Amino acid sequence: MPNPQITFPAGFTPVMGMAFANPDNSAQPVSLASPLPVAGDEPNTVTGSVTAASVVLSAPTNGCQGGSFQITGIGSGNTVTFEQSNDNTNWISLLASNSTNPGGLPTGTATATGLYFFSSPAAYVRARVSTYGSGTVSVVLAQKAAVQGQSVYGALGASNQYIGNVNNSTGFLDSTTALGASASYTGTSRATSSYGPYCSFVGFAYADVAGTLFIDWTCDNGTSWQVLASVAVSAGTSQQLKVAIPAFAGNVNLRLRYVNGAAAQATFRIASSFVSN
Repeated sequence: MPNPQITFPAGFTPVMGMAFANPDNSAQPVSLASPLPVAGDEPNTVTGSVTAASVVLSAPTNGCQGGSFQITGIGSGNTVTFEQSNDNTNWISLLASNSTNPGGLPTGTATATGLYFFSSPAAYVRARVSTYGSGTVSVVLAQKAAVQGQSVYGALGASNQYIGNVNNSTGFLDSTTALGASASYTGTSRATSSYGPYCSFVGFAYADVAGTLFIDWTCDNGTSWQVLASVAVSAGTSQQLKVAIPAFAGNVNLRLRYVNGAAAQATFRIASSFVSN
């Protein structure tokens, strides 16, 4: 591999083993282990305090990726709002995470003292008292060139909004009532559309008398049911039955069903679960 060509300014003579000066004027050779120091914008610290509903502090980001607001004084009945802007005129909410609960949901406001860390690509950030009660609100802003990522939990909403499978199962104890000889149990009809992150349905049964465990399905809102799967349950033995959830457009409901043997039961347990695998 040929050596790269380096062009120096006229009159400049390179010297092998060049060194730069440390703050104490001592020489330090430049190497991979001791690179040339580069001045940066860190640390960029701004403080402010107010006794009214107004901006506590505002600062340009100066190439920093984020930082933290430390509310050192909150007064009483006050709300601090975190905001960001590119033009220093129009401001939008800036979400920040409480350092005492880093896995929690980021918020655009705070009503208590503490350290709230954030990341932002905007040109300006600020802290503002949006609701004022009484006392003094004091905030310290520290900006950093590199910041830790915020928890993905903050991106998850309610209902069926998921990144991967947040919960790996949802279960139900369907019945513990013993069945008579040759009697049947029919479980609750459960709509698969209500369990978005799951891909399998599992039935569990135990009885002191042999019987058969069924999983039934319907795609016409219960007008007709068909057997999806079944398994024999030996007396005194727990048995599991698992099926993939039918995936197609339309309403699909699943249920458990159990048919007892020729003798009355003394003990019976049946349960079901939606699972993610």
